[in-house]
Amino acid sequence: MTPSEHVGSRIRLYRTQRHLTLETFSKMISRSPSTVSKYESGKIVVDIETLFEISAALNISVNQLVDYTKPDTSVPSQNIRDNFFKQANLYYMYSFFGVDKQFYVCALEVVRNQKDGEDKIILYYDISDTKNYSNSSYLYTGYINYFDFHVTMKMENPYNKGDQLFIYAKTPFNTNGTARGLVLGLSESLRSPCSFKVIFSKTVLKEDSELKKELSLSTKDVLAELRRTNNLMGY
Repeated sequence: MTPSEHVGSRIRLYRTQRHLTLETFSKMISRSPSTVSKYESGKIVVDIETLFEISAALNISVNQLVDYTKPDTSVPSQNIRDNFFKQANLYYMYSFFGVDKQFYVCALEVVRNQKDGEDKIILYYDISDTKNYSNSSYLYTGYINYFDFHVTMKMENPYNKGDQLFIYAKTPFNTNGTARGLVLGLSESLRSPCSFKVIFSKTVLKEDSELKKELSLSTKDVLAELRRTNNLMGY
């Protein structure tokens, strides 16, 4: 993806998240719908003044549109190869809610090599199409921190600072498999407060009974953990 395509995808992401049509948004920045469409496809390079106009119209910072980093083609060191969450720039996150009796699929995009030493993350929550994952019900942005045996992720809804998620995930030794994690949410959107089990994968998983079983918390396990620690730690 080129820098122009990246900026264009970000414009489309934040425009659709605000439920703005091309026609409505083009009027907000005094451009034609066809021009905005070319911005979003990367066919037209957006100049700096227009970037500021777009960010103001979308109520976001310019940095949220230009957070592009050149892909790292260098050979990773041993410790990076061993870290599941440094193996790819895109992961799929699965959860299952018994009340709804359905899977929730999310896409986690990792933006590498941030200047402050942290990798930025963007979580597209509740996607209907894994190929067009930017079309999501909710959006969260934040940072991921790496440790020897786990990672932590802190993120918030850019449109509602009170809508926050914290994720703890184990780093598996088998980097070709999946990783399990626990989500803690203080969210007005996702059942506030909430805590649920998730599974991360570098590939799309089959939403079947086996996956449902892996995502389920049994009453026996939960009660045993409550008695042992007086805390809900099941995962």
